Amino acid sequence: RPRMSIIMVNLPEASYGISVRTGLIRGAGHVLPEITETRRVAIVTDDAVGAIYREPLETSLRERGYEPIVVVV
Repeated sequence: RPRMSIIMVNLPEASYGISVRTGLIRGAGHVLPEITETRRVAIVTDDAVGAIYREPLETSLRERGYEPIVVVV
């Protein structure tokens, strides 16, 4: 299984990690239990990226019992 890298984004008001791994879009539902216990997740995207990756990401999450919400910025 490919190794996952976490890129930390440290902002004055909040910090968060961005996960990077080969196949992560289609396998996100399998990877999230390694990261969090919550079943509610947010997909933050824009129109261009969302047109390519939103559907496979949402499908992967829903198939594993997650409840994704999508925020388009």
